[in-house]
Amino acid sequence: MKFEPEYNGENKCTLRERSGDCVMGANESASKWAAPNFIDSSSNFDLNLSPALSCSPAIQLTAEDLYDKEKVDLETIVVDDVFKLLQYTEEGLSAEEAIRRLELFGPYKLEEQNAFLQDFVGIILLLFINSFIGFYEERNAGNTVKALIDSLAPKAEGQARRKMAALTGESLPQNKKLGDQCFSGFTCKQGEPEGVVISTGPNTFFGRAALLVGQDDDTTGHLQKILAQIGSFCLVAIGIFVLAEIFCLYAGFCYQYRRGLDNILVLLIGGIPIAMPTVLSVTLAVGVQQLANYKAIVTRITAIEELAAVTILCSDETGTLTTNKLTIDRSIIRTYGAFSGEDVTAIDSCVVGAIGDPTRARAGIKLLDFKPFNPVDKRTEITYREESFGQLKRVTKELEGEDLEDEGNSFELIGLLAIFDPPREDTKQTIDDVIALGVKVKMVTGDQLAIAKETGRRLGLGDHMYPTKVLKDGPAPGGKHATSDEVILDADGFAGVFPEHKYEIVKRLQGLGHLYAMTGDGANDAPALSPANVGIAVEGATDAARGATDIVLTEPGLSTIVHAIRGSCIIFQRMRNYSIYACAVTIRIVVCFAILAFAYKFEFLPFMVLIIALLNDGTIMTLSVDRVLPSSTPDSWDLQEIFAYAVVYGIYLTASTFGVTLENGATSAAGNHNDRQLHMIVYLQVAIISQALIFVTRSHSFYISVFFHLHLLKIPTFF
Repeated sequence: MKFEPEYNGENKCTLRERSGDCVMGANESASKWAAPNFIDSSSNFDLNLSPALSCSPAIQLTAEDLYDKEKVDLETIVVDDVFKLLQYTEEGLSAEEAIRRLELFGPYKLEEQNAFLQDFVGIILLLFINSFIGFYEERNAGNTVKALIDSLAPKAEGQARRKMAALTGESLPQNKKLGDQCFSGFTCKQGEPEGVVISTGPNTFFGRAALLVGQDDDTTGHLQKILAQIGSFCLVAIGIFVLAEIFCLYAGFCYQYRRGLDNILVLLIGGIPIAMPTVLSVTLAVGVQQLANYKAIVTRITAIEELAAVTILCSDETGTLTTNKLTIDRSIIRTYGAFSGEDVTAIDSCVVGAIGDPTRARAGIKLLDFKPFNPVDKRTEITYREESFGQLKRVTKELEGEDLEDEGNSFELIGLLAIFDPPREDTKQTIDDVIALGVKVKMVTGDQLAIAKETGRRLGLGDHMYPTKVLKDGPAPGGKHATSDEVILDADGFAGVFPEHKYEIVKRLQGLGHLYAMTGDGANDAPALSPANVGIAVEGATDAARGATDIVLTEPGLSTIVHAIRGSCIIFQRMRNYSIYACAVTIRIVVCFAILAFAYKFEFLPFMVLIIALLNDGTIMTLSVDRVLPSSTPDSWDLQEIFAYAVVYGIYLTASTFGVTLENGATSAAGNHNDRQLHMIVYLQVAIISQALIFVTRSHSFYISVFFHLHLLKIPTFF
């Protein structure tokens, strides 16, 4: 089928079939799809060149001529003419011709538009100019607003008052002038200053104090360490004699497996102090109950044992040793004016409180009007009438003239009020009693050095107080102390401390081998209360202080601390006595029955040793309420002394058992060493003398020097 285009006035091509009269319709698509613009060589179209080129026998065109409609009309050209124009056949181009035309016309692609440096520089300059203009306008607007604010709120150089209770625990505010540092946690009581922030988060005093709480990762208590050493002593003794029995019985006597096992079980059952944790826990629980009678709550039971060994007691001043309520040091005050009941401050309250009756301040006058100081009048003014003469007077003071240096020369000093924070009623007696128990007391306060020295003298602590800079810089050259550690041990207290200073004092004292107790009431004391061996929170303490302590006092006063120390010393003696008893029983069991097995091939029944252990462990509970004499100095676990006592008692009990065995027929190797009657005799002797050992270990001299508690008479003896 062959088609030819027919043009009409509307530029529509109508295709008619040459072999028929069927009209195919307009050559257009009803859809939005457009046919690609190409020439199909397999179709036979009759296309013509433009009149200018149709008569040219040899046509040589360039690439530009092909797109020139005046020379070539691509819409009407026929395929044969295309072959002639492009100089190719239906078989296509040869490789050489394709390479030649590629070099002539170039590849079939769009040329890339290279970026020009001028455009880049122009864009950058445009952005810079726009940014500069915006910054300049915003800066001018900001300066205008700042100038307006400065004009509306003029500034004046002066002092501001800051309350430092969150850091130092001191309730009175301190004056801060231009250039001074204000720490995080301060509360502004007067003034509205501006400052520059130089530290945030953990880099501030307040942040470091928060990080110090609970920072110590050593969760092993002092009592746990002592019990571990006592247990190691017993296990070493048991292990030595068990190995000796294995070597002697199996290698020397050629025992069978079952026969030698009974001897080993006797050493294991009778030697291991399995009831030690239970007995000591019950003893400590009794101490907790006794402290509860003095209105003290123990939050960590092992703190009672550590309190008995405390050698240094450090205490906060404000709110702990003192009442944190200002009072007048002298009771006689001369009345020189009137007082308004409005806007009462702490100093005003203590002045009027020292008089007793507030009306005495206005005796002989009738107050008519009182104007407190205000920023408008800038003065205080009072109007009153003297009742004796009836004169009406107004009291005020205004500056006259411009020479301000001469003002005040006519003032007369009429008195000086000594205001201080009084100690609690029982503070001095408590400190004296604690010192009598051999515990050194140190005061750690955030107050000024002069106040700390005066408070120390009144409480009997001494006035050897030091500022906190000695902790970092060390003692002054030429002094009696060579290092800062010597200063800490000799000092009666420290002044101007922050929470991190208290923490450092605690860790240094512990590093010097001292057990340390700390009392406090505020959140600023928490960093020192938490790592202390014994932390004590007084009545009225904050939740942060209570959460970091081991003992919480629920009633005012510090006398409970003395009762706690004395009670802990009693508890300590009970635990010490039981430790000697447990180690002595271990030595006598392993030594006695091992030597009997070596010498006489003695085979004691493990069940009998089990009965002895159960009876002894049950009856030894009575030591938790035994009557003992507390030490007059801080106690300590002298393990060498305990082990020495245990070895001596154990060997003595072993010798007594040997004597009983010899008296009852086991005098030679040919005798019957495993007679049941002999077993019963040995059982009775071991059981009775083991329980009698309790009365020996509970006393440092003769067993009757300290009368025992009646509960010890309940110890049963089974025959």
